[in-house]
Amino acid sequence: MHSLKGIAGNLGFNRLLLCAQHTEQLLKVGDKNANAAIKELIIQLKQVHIYIKILDVSNDK
Repeated sequence: MHSLKGIAGNLGFNRLLLCAQHTEQLLKVGDKNANAAIKELIIQLKQVHIYIKILDVSNDK
């Protein structure tokens, strides 16, 4: 999680960063809402992946 937070922060993916921080906090204390946070983290990762793919396609033109 530490690496994910660092990369997200360095690249300016703030929603992903906040989601990773929140998920990490819930996991550390064993919060029952951690599963929902993990699902949201996956959604944010997919959003970043889509964004990167769009950038890649636009660079090909």
